[in-house]
Amino acid sequence: MIPGSDVIIRKGDAIEIPIFPIHMDEDYFTNSRKFDLKRFSGQCNNKTRENHLPTFIPYGYGPRSCIGIMLKNLQFLAISYELTLLTLCAYFFPISQE
Repeated sequence: MIPGSDVIIRKGDAIEIPIFPIHMDEDYFTNSRKFDLKRFSGQCNNKTRENHLPTFIPYGYGPRSCIGIMLKNLQFLAISYELTLLTLCAYFFPISQE
């Protein structure tokens, strides 16, 4: 049950979170209609950064989140694997300077 309401959420119920209205809410994001790259950087000192960071959900959440996150993770793993392999090869099979 959700506090303050008579709504009951049972296990297995689908819940839709309206991301766009949350991102456009002035209570969470000051000047929400303006595109501001610094909004979520460490330099930003507005109320969004300190108190309402969980309201920033650009890629969604759960099993149907943005496929770009999975691609990013796969690319990171591939690059890490390649760098590790190159480092190990250079350590165990050094190129002689003769």
